[in-house]
Amino acid sequence: MNMVRLIYASRLAPHAGPRDVQIILETARANNPAKGITGALCYNDTYFLQCIEGPRTAINQLYTSILSDERAADSTLMEYSDIHERIFENWSMAYVKADELTEQIVMKYGADRHFNPYEMNGEQALGFMINLAREKDRYLATVIKK
Repeated sequence: MNMVRLIYASRLAPHAGPRDVQIILETARANNPAKGITGALCYNDTYFLQCIEGPRTAINQLYTSILSDERAADSTLMEYSDIHERIFENWSMAYVKADELTEQIVMKYGADRHFNPYEMNGEQALGFMINLAREKDRYLATVIKK
């Protein structure tokens, strides 16, 4: 199977709100497993940074759908590449609110202490998403042990 990874940034459209983000997540989590898509979404009140990975055709179709989604605006493709393994193999769609991020990860890949994916290049966005996955996995492992 030919797999790809796609990372993009976008903004929440002015008419959209937190409920729309919840619907996006619910839809992704319901539909992605059957399509072989995994990934993660990081969001604050303004910006999305999303990484999706899986079969090339499924990822291309999903991104085409994302581009036509009226809840998001100013989509910018940050990375698109062939992959030999997934980063988010355990996640139909992991979700991290920007206020859950550690200052360390934001400073490591961003221009300042505020999450803004438009200030990242593709390599920074990929590093950010990899670290995001590690933080989420560590957090959940801690919660499950309790």
